[in-house]
Amino acid sequence: MQIETHAVTANPMTEFIRIAFGRIARPSLWKRRRELSICETLSLGNRNFVAVIGYQEQRFLIAGTCNSISLLADVTGERAVGRIRDKGEVPAD
Repeated sequence: MQIETHAVTANPMTEFIRIAFGRIARPSLWKRRRELSICETLSLGNRNFVAVIGYQEQRFLIAGTCNSISLLADVTGERAVGRIRDKGEVPAD
């Protein structure tokens, strides 16, 4: 008769803690997804610019000077962003 040997299993609580901390300790799980980004910028000279800023799924067209920043339009739809990029038009409100 042949006797089977089995590996000694750890305490279930110890095994749970090992698995849980193994998952938590992975750096990829701790990286925060950035929600704010500069999608595109265009310099207009003399410290003036136009930019498309993204926040989550939204897109905003802004203009900036050395003294101020102004919201020009909400360009969340891709058609609006494409129209701005291709033709230089700003969508009407």
